[in-house]
Parts: sequence; C-alpha cells; structure tokens
Amino acid sequence: MASLYKGVSRKDKIRGRHHGLSQQKKQEIKEAFELFDTDGSGTIDAKELNVAMRALGFEMTEE
Repeated sequence: MASLYKGVSRKDKIRGRHHGLSQQKKQEIKEAFELFDTDGSGTIDAKELNVAMRALGFEMTEE
C-alpha cells in the first residue's frame, strides 16, 4: 500500500491530496470499461469480465 503513495506526504494522504490519473487516462479507462460493459449497467458482470479477460489474453476457467 505504501508504494501507491510514493512521493506523497502523510499530510497529503490524510487529506486525499495526491495527483491521480490525467483526464486523458481517465477517459481511456472509461472507454475501455464501456467497451466491456455491454449491457450498459455500469458494472461488469461475470460474463462481461470473462470476455474482457479473454481480450487481454487470459484464459478463464470456471473456478
């Protein structure tokens, strides 16, 4: 967990003041999410997750 805040002061962590993702990165993530959220529910269900993981090159099992 500490590595997530590398270079951020304790004071900034407490107040939530750390620089996050750029607007461009946030938009890219949103678009990728929407690509796999095929029913538009705002969540990724098991079937959609399976498709997403396969698209990323992972072979999913029933476990």
